[in-house]
Amino acid sequence: MTVGPDLGYNGNGDAFVAKVNAAGTSLDYCGYIGGSSEDAAYGVAVDAAGNAYVSGYTNSTEASFPVTVGPDLTYNGGNRDAFVAKVNATGLALGYCGYIGGLEGDFGFGIAVNGVGNAYVTGQTGSDEASFPVTVGPDLSYNGGIEDAFVAKINVAGTALSYCGLHWRVPGRLGVGRRRRRCRQPRLRHWRYRLRRGELSGDGRPGPQLQRRSSGCLRGQGERRRRVAGLLWLYRRVG
Repeated sequence: MTVGPDLGYNGNGDAFVAKVNAAGTSLDYCGYIGGSSEDAAYGVAVDAAGNAYVSGYTNSTEASFPVTVGPDLTYNGGNRDAFVAKVNATGLALGYCGYIGGLEGDFGFGIAVNGVGNAYVTGQTGSDEASFPVTVGPDLSYNGGIEDAFVAKINVAGTALSYCGLHWRVPGRLGVGRRRRRCRQPRLRHWRYRLRRGELSGDGRPGPQLQRRSSGCLRGQGERRRRVAGLLWLYRRVG
């Protein structure tokens, strides 16, 4: 690629952002967001003008991380800071890029943007209110435990946080943008294993061992057969 916010790898794992053309045949831009230590991106959102907003975490200080404008240009210590970055519509440069963090581990997971360009970041933090940049709300006090979830609104210019607050961490709610389903389907490798054990028949119906088992996720024989058949079809496509 010859177009991107940063075309040079920075070492130890970089975050990246890429735009795929409408046909899916090539990249309009692709570039790194990172410094000399570990960096990872977890969320992306796009506004009506085509600007991309990225959230993630970094262990890189301001000496190597591409901080510009805000919301915080100084690494806060601990083992990670969350970061938020705006990539302009052409992908050539960062509109802003900065930290959200305190003295412990902070991670940005989900991100959204409204119609006027405010970015909203959710994630988790182990930093208390003495170092985390709480302002306005929804909760200005750290609630204990291992981590708290947080939510922050960044102003349109990217220079500051309009609000930033904590929320008590509930199992399954880590500020990832969507609550995870408590009941999860087994992964594909488990179904491959069951196929070999005879728990699935070749036509996608449950084998005798699986029929004798009950499942909190698959309620009713008809629903069980439909889901197992779908997983078996996926197995045949990829395996």
